[in-house]
Amino acid sequence: MRVRLLFRVCAISFLLLLFCCASFSLCLLCVRGVVVRFLCGRVVAAVVGSFPVDGVGVDASGVVDVVLWADVEATGVDPDCERLLEVAGVVTDMSGRTLGLEPFARVVDQGSAAEADSVVSGMRGSAAVMHARSGLSESVRTVGGSGMVAGLVDMEMCAWLEECADAFTGLHGGSSYRVWLGGNSVHADRGFVKRFLPCVYASLDHRVLDASSVARFLHAGGVNVAWVADSPAEHRALPDVLGCVRQYREMLCTVSELGAR
Repeated sequence: MRVRLLFRVCAISFLLLLFCCASFSLCLLCVRGVVVRFLCGRVVAAVVGSFPVDGVGVDASGVVDVVLWADVEATGVDPDCERLLEVAGVVTDMSGRTLGLEPFARVVDQGSAAEADSVVSGMRGSAAVMHARSGLSESVRTVGGSGMVAGLVDMEMCAWLEECADAFTGLHGGSSYRVWLGGNSVHADRGFVKRFLPCVYASLDHRVLDASSVARFLHAGGVNVAWVADSPAEHRALPDVLGCVRQYREMLCTVSELGAR
């Protein structure tokens, strides 16, 4: 009888011990999640602390940081051997504001109607399917021979960028500006800008603002944000870049809320 009682007491004690261990582990996981989210918010807030949601980055010497959010569409991913088909840009300050400035968007003339048709017909694989579905292939054929070649697009975009950057510099009382290139996986776009839009490229600072990397960092820290990779891309330059700016603003709001806790 005593043996049975002792066995029951031991079994119950063992079960209670398992329950306590499980509860403790669950508490640790919850605390860990809260700490990670807190630290993630603090780290991101520190990184972007110079450009809060209601302000811009202006350094001690009066240089205003602005962002050229850009997206390019091309016949492939290698800027050394592919053709630039379309480019779009939106200029904001570091808080994502546009001041109502018009975005820039151009479909690039490939040199002539015949050359445009050749470029479109020569595309293969996913690029051919994607651009046919989005309507870009037809747009490239339409502008073929219009004269809106890459060199002219470069000059027009460069003048537009300077006008936008000057507007932000004047608004925030700066003495000059510094242009970051922003976008999703923007290193790929930067290669095409360097080759086909040298005037625009010369205006850029070495810094980039990669929204997709920021989103992945926040996700890794357990912060719930709209991830750019989950958003439907239209694979047209202007809608894609506008979507990127919108998501950047949403991420800034999330970081601001974390920093305020």
